[in-house]
Formats: sequence, C-alpha cells, structure tokens
Amino acid sequence: MYETEAIVDTGAVRSVLPRHVCDELGVAVVAERVATYAGGRKDGVGLTGPIRFESFTATRLTTRWSWATSC
Repeated sequence: MYETEAIVDTGAVRSVLPRHVCDELGVAVVAERVATYAGGRKDGVGLTGPIRFESFTATRLTTRWSWATSC
C-alpha cells in the first residue's frame, strides 16, 4: 500500500505514476511505449498491468481500476 495526496482525472483512460512509486509497490513493467508531452518532448515510459486506486473522503470510499498505468 502507498499513501499520498494526488490529483486524479476520473475520466482518464490511463494513469501515470512516478517510477519510484511503481518500484516501491513492486509493480512490474510489462511493455514500453513512447509518451509525447504537451511541449512536444518524447520519452519512453513503462506500462504496467491493472492497478487499483482507492480514494477516501470523510464520507466515501471510491475504487477505480487503471488498466494501463505508465511508470
């Protein structure tokens, strides 16, 4: 389990995690893709299998699966 504060786009198809978080969670990278950033820079990123995200508020727990997470 990894706890942090984050901003989450609930309509996004993919999620992005820093590589050190993937390493700490023991998440395996199963493929590589090229990501293009807003400024045009391109970089190789690792893709993982599904990851379950849970978010908590004072009154509710929300669970969301991200099927292709980039690390």
